[in-house]
Amino acid sequence: MLTDLDEALERLQESDFEYGEGSVNEGPMAVVALEALGHPSLIPFFTDVYTPRLRPRAEGAPIARAERTRALGDRARRADWLATFEVELAEAGREAVLAEWLPKLLPGAFAAAGSGLLRTTAALRALEDAVDAVRRRELAFGLAHWASRYQVLPGEPGTRPEPGRRIATALDRLTELASDRRRTGPMSEAVLVLEGDAGFAAEVAAIDLGASPLRDAIVDLARRVASLQLAHPESRGAYGQVIKVALGLLTLADHLPEELRADAVGRAAQIALAVHGVYGTGVDEAGDGVAGDPEREALAKDVDEIRYRAACSGQESAITLTEACLRAHGMDADPVWLRAAADAALRFESAHGGRGG
Repeated sequence: MLTDLDEALERLQESDFEYGEGSVNEGPMAVVALEALGHPSLIPFFTDVYTPRLRPRAEGAPIARAERTRALGDRARRADWLATFEVELAEAGREAVLAEWLPKLLPGAFAAAGSGLLRTTAALRALEDAVDAVRRRELAFGLAHWASRYQVLPGEPGTRPEPGRRIATALDRLTELASDRRRTGPMSEAVLVLEGDAGFAAEVAAIDLGASPLRDAIVDLARRVASLQLAHPESRGAYGQVIKVALGLLTLADHLPEELRADAVGRAAQIALAVHGVYGTGVDEAGDGVAGDPEREALAKDVDEIRYRAACSGQESAITLTEACLRAHGMDADPVWLRAAADAALRFESAHGGRGG
């Protein structure tokens, strides 16, 4: 018997990965988050409201093995990538596909501003609770979106490390570079201004990927970004995406061989630095944004109410970011997570939906 989550994923799988002017179909991530927030009864309502904005999905054909490297990042072949991963998962199984493809895809983790990775990790989280055909197919969708929008950011993480150099330190040091960055278009296009920037590449290379254990490094990074989200509400969507992607990489790390786990930290750092380089203001980056929002501060004291407000918002970014922040709070008791979750539950509007790609 299909659950509300299975039925929603099945409906959302009838639609394309993207819609409108570069908007990402975040519906699958949102319904997985609604279940995690403890409000699965709202999944059908969300799906009824969300699906009319989407467009039908085209059918594709599997990509020949010899063509796959060239096809990475080819947005026009997303239907072919879906057909490819459906066949691969059916023939080789989940673990074999992940073992082959995660090392190939990880350098391009910024695919659709991280949305390819996020759909993949949402599918993996759903598969942890139950294994069925719908959830297995959702994994094919995530991998296909990732492969079709594969995007490598400038710099090579950790290739010239300064011993003990943490990611949060790198974010703080990037402040002076942030003030003159253009912030136009979708995130995946906005970061192109960093191409050829030797200073940015040096910051990425200088991170010590072994300075902290993987979980500590990623949670520390995400915590710092949560503070930036609160301090700079005009960029909450961009910083919120970094939080979700960083925590997604933490989920993904469980499926990576030991020798690639540091690369997950590196890609989280690279993405955080790129987004901060483009969306940071260069002013008062250390603030925590506590002042000036009493409604948010009051909501941050009631986790159940945060969950409820986010779930009832019907807004995909509010739902997914709130869930991510509360998940992080379960690993790290810093109050910044409750403030960031309350901020997400209250302050996203429908106009933000899916604009991250």
